[in-house]
Amino acid sequence: MATSKKRNKKYTPRPIRANPMEYVLLGIRPVDKTDDTYVNITLSQTLALGSLADGTATRDNIDQIVTAVNLNHTFCDMGYDLVDDETGESLRQITDKTMDALVEISKRSLELDGGYVCKGLELSLVRKSLLFHDTLITTIPSMDIEKAAAIGLKEVHRRRSQKKCNTPNRTLVTHKPKVTS
Repeated sequence: MATSKKRNKKYTPRPIRANPMEYVLLGIRPVDKTDDTYVNITLSQTLALGSLADGTATRDNIDQIVTAVNLNHTFCDMGYDLVDDETGESLRQITDKTMDALVEISKRSLELDGGYVCKGLELSLVRKSLLFHDTLITTIPSMDIEKAAAIGLKEVHRRRSQKKCNTPNRTLVTHKPKVTS
């Protein structure tokens, strides 16, 4: 007769939530009503936008902006689409234009050896996209924001595995390509 095989993993018990009702309600509330997370997100994105405007942006600053634009794109896919009152453009159109602007900024940074410099139209698109991002963050429940982040991360991993970043419905990945001589 065959003996039972010994288990390889050590037993780890499930975590117990001290207040399960509070955990559920946290997912329903918008982020700006929960804690300091909203302030930290807004502050870091504002600093990233300021450094991009000054011409002193680093890769971390650009990654912050790209993450916000990717989240906007995912929010549009989830059905949260806003319209700009001044121009009548939808969030989807602004996000697509901002993605193209960020690609141009990244291409320019390769020519400048890592210096991220943007033009006036690109800066205004990034500023408008971040403004929409702040508006969405304050109105969308935090569980939908977590879903959008998970969807965006899954999309980035899928695109990296396929190595196709030039499709019309794309997710930006800012990295320096390896140059072989």
